[in-house]
Amino acid sequence: MTKRIFSYPASAEQEADSIRHLLQTHHIEYFETPASRWGFSNAAIWIKNDDDADRVERLLQQHHEEFAEKARQQYQKETGYDPSASLPAKALFTLRHIFRRKSALLLLMAGFFLLYVYLYLFFSLFHSN
Repeated sequence: MTKRIFSYPASAEQEADSIRHLLQTHHIEYFETPASRWGFSNAAIWIKNDDDADRVERLLQQHHEEFAEKARQQYQKETGYDPSASLPAKALFTLRHIFRRKSALLLLMAGFFLLYVYLYLFFSLFHSN
């Protein structure tokens, strides 16, 4: 009987490639199902033999840890983020990140404006003249 080992959206193709490579190097038979045309289900990788399930589970656990560490290191290298930095340095990094992304800055400002309008209207209901 088959068992699904990895389900992924189209944005995770890089991780799916690394899992395919992992299964091929360990000579584990697998097959794939594509994502649905309308986005109701994600693509998936399945193993053919239930006998391989425990071994694949251990391999995937190790693979996910290594993949996450590589992705974390790449993010830190690209952005300059330092997880051991002080709180003010992390806040400064966050502000720089927001200001670099103009759309995020606009969304943040719109959110604060809507919150202000909401609170103003809420408190004006209870204010008596």
